[in-house]
Amino acid sequence: MLIDNLKPNPKNPRRIGKKEFAGLKKKIRNFPEMLEKRPIVYDSDFVVLGGNQRLRVLKELVKEGFEVKDSYFQSAKDWTKKQKRDFVILDNIADGDWDYDMLANEWSDLPLEEWGVDKVGWSLDKVEDVEVDEERLFVLTVEAPEAPKLKERMAFYCENIEDYKKIKDFFVEGRSMLSVKKLLRLINESF
Repeated sequence: MLIDNLKPNPKNPRRIGKKEFAGLKKKIRNFPEMLEKRPIVYDSDFVVLGGNQRLRVLKELVKEGFEVKDSYFQSAKDWTKKQKRDFVILDNIADGDWDYDMLANEWSDLPLEEWGVDKVGWSLDKVEDVEVDEERLFVLTVEAPEAPKLKERMAFYCENIEDYKKIKDFFVEGRSMLSVKKLLRLINESF
């Protein structure tokens, strides 16, 4: 069986965490046909050039009785060394950004967050306004770079003064390159 002969690329620069791995596993289990349109690409030495994470998932799914088809794989044995090297990087680059208005209007019936579509990757340099009141409430007005006309307001309430000071210091220090997602993680970790 081909899957048994394939080897992960030891120089693969792309990694995914446990959560992303579980998500990819679920996607492949629920929609294996996508592997026929985006197969795992390997060279003449059976080293994977594109699809290392998909290979990891498939090897785990096989243990669970998942049927693997030959159409999930494609050889690049005729490629030059340069083509192989270029492909390893080019295959992992995600070009473009999400059109959040389009996602909301046309695709909201799909489990987008479950599939890894992340709409909270906004940068704090797009925070247009931060309201801080005496009741320990922070209200952020955020502009999504992908949809500049879209304004999102988020409110954070601190139950104790120590957490309030941490969050206030966070904004006072002007950490403009920290994403809102990381801010949410910081807030959750501090409570």
